[in-house]
Amino acid sequence: MKITISTIAAVTIFAIAIAQPVAADDNAETFKKLDVDGNGFITLQEAEANPDLADSFEDGDDNDDGQLDMAEFSKLEVTDE
Repeated sequence: MKITISTIAAVTIFAIAIAQPVAADDNAETFKKLDVDGNGFITLQEAEANPDLADSFEDGDDNDDGQLDMAEFSKLEVTDE
């Protein structure tokens, strides 16, 4: 079987395309777990459950409203602990 560069490129592009939604789903799940009251925002108190998020909370709070929405949270690299 002959594998061409275009075949490798197509497989690579496909792998990247299917990997991104999984990361987004993981991010959404982590957000939901941290949003204890389910109001769509993570407060600093809720963020304290995750040390990485607590440390970067102020950097992520772009509009300085004291909470993170999903867009602000998505910009941070936070793993579920």
